[in-house]
Amino acid sequence: MSTPATTTPNPEQELAALLAQLTDMGKLALAMSHHVIHLQEKIPAVVKALVDAQTQVVEFERGTAITPDELEARFPPGFADLVPWYVVCIGREPGMYLSSEEADAQVTGVPNQFRKKKSTRREALDFYRLKYGQREVMKLTEVDEEVDQAPASSQAQASSQAQRAASLPPPAGTRRYSSAITVTVTVG
Repeated sequence: MSTPATTTPNPEQELAALLAQLTDMGKLALAMSHHVIHLQEKIPAVVKALVDAQTQVVEFERGTAITPDELEARFPPGFADLVPWYVVCIGREPGMYLSSEEADAQVTGVPNQFRKKKSTRREALDFYRLKYGQREVMKLTEVDEEVDQAPASSQAQASSQAQRAASLPPPAGTRRYSSAITVTVTVG
């Protein structure tokens, strides 16, 4: 009885097999990298579509803010004198507020918003009076522009009128501000 002979691949055959595997893996890696590059090229367009779908542009008009004297009459001495106050100088309703939540409601989404926390009613009123005197108090009201479902020709005419109106300066004493939600996507 003889024992079966085991064949050991010679080093040249082993090297050829390894190189063939390495070549196949290289081809796969190259195909994968092309696929990854193709997918990466699609990302900006998809992100832009997502942002466009979620972006809301809100326009604001400047209104008349409450005067410091009116504000003082609303909150006379003795009314929560020693508690913190939040002064809104640029927002929907400039004035003084007792809670951060009330003040936030006045400035959220407003361009160039400005509010400041003060320790007492007197400090808050003095700060408001100073900013009012420096003409740094602004009431900004959202412009509600609803689009009617008019026929296409009327919409085109309204669109051209809106473009002409947008190119004209606003009436005296009126300013428009725009605010947009910004989405930032980081692809690592």
